[in-house]
Amino acid sequence: MQALRQPYYQQSAFTLVEILVALGVLSVVGTVAMSYMGSQTFLFAKNTSLNQSHASVRSELDRLTNELQQAQSPPILTDTSGVATGVTPAAGLQFDRLVGDPYVITYPGSPGLAATDTSVTVTRSTNILASAPIPRPGDVLLIDPPTGPPIRAQVASVAAGVIDATAKRQSITLTFVAPLGVAIDWRNPPDTPPQQKTAKLVRREAFIVMPSGGRNGLRFYGSFEPLPPVTLAAILNDPSQYVVITDAVSTAVPVSGPADATPFSIDTTGGNRLVTANLGTQAQDYVKSLANKQAANSFNTFVRITTTLPSRQR
Repeated sequence: MQALRQPYYQQSAFTLVEILVALGVLSVVGTVAMSYMGSQTFLFAKNTSLNQSHASVRSELDRLTNELQQAQSPPILTDTSGVATGVTPAAGLQFDRLVGDPYVITYPGSPGLAATDTSVTVTRSTNILASAPIPRPGDVLLIDPPTGPPIRAQVASVAAGVIDATAKRQSITLTFVAPLGVAIDWRNPPDTPPQQKTAKLVRREAFIVMPSGGRNGLRFYGSFEPLPPVTLAAILNDPSQYVVITDAVSTAVPVSGPADATPFSIDTTGGNRLVTANLGTQAQDYVKSLANKQAANSFNTFVRITTTLPSRQR
């Protein structure tokens, strides 16, 4: 016998009140979940940025310390055009890095090298325990004259001789970009036998904070004294001539102290020239996520370290 169809109003279903209650509970749960996810995302961005900022500062300090400990000349301040400046603080530093020594200069005959000479022959050791490298074009040979500061002779070309395997040495003829400019007498004092003259090989290097693409980047220039006709201005923005240590140097305006784009100054203490580096770094990966959530230099994705860095030559 066929069952009678129940009336429509007697069929089971959710009432309007039940639906409204369910929607209310769902809204509360969703709001709490979204708030939790948002806070976790914010904390992830903050902590990751903090770690990146710390890593960036460590990288900067490690590279600066390593290069300054090999400096052959006291560092001097430089601006973003690569020119030495007396304005402090400055965007960068430049100095001579020791490449190798000693190089024994071959005696050219009495009395010695003339101020107009444009080449010398030097001898280097090839002993594995004390082997100075073969100079390369662009390097600078430092020669001590009888009086005054060392002569800087930039190498234009190199002609290396055959290695003497028995004596473990090699003669190399160096041609310079310009004449020596100062005569070098092998007899000091006069009327004495010629004395051995040695030289050191250096390479000019620089660290400069340069603006690029809305950021400040700390660049390392491994060869900051280009051979003519190349100019210094030509290498400043040539990516093949520098290494970016970090592109996260802060662009924020500090509450006090020097701007982050000019972090270097030189102080003289006890006759020693010491580099003071005021490094401010801000990680950039989550800068949009953290926008408007931090005040300049007060939020902890900014890392600022002020330290004194000694150089090999002071």
